[in-house]
Amino acid sequence: MSTYKLTSPAEIMQRIQQQREEVEALKELFNSLMPEYTPDDRQFCIWLQRYGVDVVASSIERTAEWLNQMEQKVEELEAAGKGVPAALRKTKLDIIKYASGTMKGKAAEAQKKATTTGTTGATETIEFLDENKTMSFNIDGNDEELA
Repeated sequence: MSTYKLTSPAEIMQRIQQQREEVEALKELFNSLMPEYTPDDRQFCIWLQRYGVDVVASSIERTAEWLNQMEQKVEELEAAGKGVPAALRKTKLDIIKYASGTMKGKAAEAQKKATTTGTTGATETIEFLDENKTMSFNIDGNDEELA
């Protein structure tokens, strides 16, 4: 969950503009790797609020690698004249779920690293360079899975 300390209308507008730019950049990355599976802007906003731009971007790249592996398996089976299991044919929802799971895993990994460095408590806050933005990872097991 992201927390922003916005104290004026100008700061709110600046944050909205920043989020628009981040969404557009992430959509461009997604479109360049998996154009037929690109989610809508709302999904990108949810990902950004939960995980931050770096985690989302690296997870999109990992998802593209995974999709490529699945598509190669399909091509190999088809070339060999074998039937392709339905589980290997990925849908837009499969891609979004895989990307969300990858983001959740990266967030948990970051939390684990933060915890092993001596921090305690149910919620860990990691400060970013932007002093108006922090991101908290909830480790109490109550996180919802996003599609």
